[in-house]
Amino acid sequence: MKRPIAHLLLIVVAAFVLCAFQRRETIVPSRPITSLISHPGWQWVQDTYAISSVGCTNRTTCTISASPGGFNGALPMTAGTLRVLYVLSDDGNSGSHVASAYDCSASSCNSSNATDTFTCGTPIHNSGNDDVSICWVANGSGTPNTYTFSTSAGCGTSYCAAYLMELLPPSGYTASLDVGPTANISTGCAPCTGVSLTPSATDACFQIADWGDGQSIPEWNGSGYISDQSGIAAFLLNTGQTTISAPSFTQGSSNYFSNFGLCFKSSAGIFAGPATPFSMVQVQIANTGTTCNSTCTLSIDPTKAGDLLFLFAGTESSSVLSSVTSGSDTFTVPSGLSSCAKSASSGGQTIGLSCAYVLSSHSGDTSLTITMSTNATPGFWFMEVSRLRGSWTLDTQGQTLGALDARIPTTGTNPASYLPSGVALTLRGNNDAIFAEFADSGGACGSTLLPWIFPQYVLNPDVSGFALLNSMNASAETYCNPQDNTTFGTKIAFK
Repeated sequence: MKRPIAHLLLIVVAAFVLCAFQRRETIVPSRPITSLISHPGWQWVQDTYAISSVGCTNRTTCTISASPGGFNGALPMTAGTLRVLYVLSDDGNSGSHVASAYDCSASSCNSSNATDTFTCGTPIHNSGNDDVSICWVANGSGTPNTYTFSTSAGCGTSYCAAYLMELLPPSGYTASLDVGPTANISTGCAPCTGVSLTPSATDACFQIADWGDGQSIPEWNGSGYISDQSGIAAFLLNTGQTTISAPSFTQGSSNYFSNFGLCFKSSAGIFAGPATPFSMVQVQIANTGTTCNSTCTLSIDPTKAGDLLFLFAGTESSSVLSSVTSGSDTFTVPSGLSSCAKSASSGGQTIGLSCAYVLSSHSGDTSLTITMSTNATPGFWFMEVSRLRGSWTLDTQGQTLGALDARIPTTGTNPASYLPSGVALTLRGNNDAIFAEFADSGGACGSTLLPWIFPQYVLNPDVSGFALLNSMNASAETYCNPQDNTTFGTKIAFK
């Protein structure tokens, strides 16, 4: 009896599958990979600083708090985070390095009521007679709002600066030290070289520096590192590199330089990190005020084709951007309610915020011609961002509206607060480049969610700029505001 053709085909396919099954080979990666493709991996939580020359110098114990009236301000911490504390000070007291550090849930913080005890590495003492200390808590407990550190002989005679960075490891996993801290010391260099690192997993890595040329604006460059708010530290998140070349550090003239390099891994080990199609190409600033009557120029590095060009402006007046052009491009300048343009009062000081952008740049432009709405002395913060594929579009933007009806144009602000909120956006994209500008007369001292990409100020010290690339989170950030005054902000996102 003849078998149906379909039956014969079924037999052939079954035989083929059986053969393939018998001959299969299992490929085991040399290092196991945890699947976290749908998870953002390491996430930024906060970056705050306390320039405490008037409050902690010559003291053996210094406490930084987010409680009302707390010295120089801080931000409440998040449970389960990695917390990295670094302290820079002169060594006029011959022993100003950090000997111990704790975080607490009370404004008075010491070893007896500590939520966590920091681990501190061996400090650096350099030829500039400065001490550089690095301490960390790999898996922080609870939600403390205060940290304290102690030195053996007082934290400097002229300055003592503390910085706290906080990161969240991949959800469900814990953090631990992977590499370092490795010290690097030079008596003179310009530019200088940081520390090369060899992480064993998908890590969060840091470079932290102290340098001698105090007149220059420092910056880390290379190997994918992004300089934070002051240029002192640089970070690299979700790096799967097994060898990270030493980045360079710029200072204006040859002088002493010292730094730490270190990496933290999570129990997730090696994982496929989040998509990172966006990269910062350049950042340019003029943040001490540029006279615009009413047109001025800003020099930039030659632009590349197809990139996002973005400009923040900040003024101590109601003046905002009117027009921006480069050699080849005319920028879009948003205006009106729920845009990145807003002028209002912060602590009695009128401040104007505004932005402009180009979605697809031409190559080779080296300056911007900027016109303000009225004569002003603005600060500028320019960024160029590239992407691996596709084209840029505006996703959404918004501003602080205050207590008034959101349908009515308003100069509303946040009420006076030590911990004011930023602007929440509802993203339509699933991976955005997000920029925020914040007006705070006297200066903010940090933010959650949004890193202070170097440099922190659009206009010293009243207007701060923040940026976060490759993000799915545009919820309202919290700012650290030691002045306890009224504040306001704007935010804009591109996909």
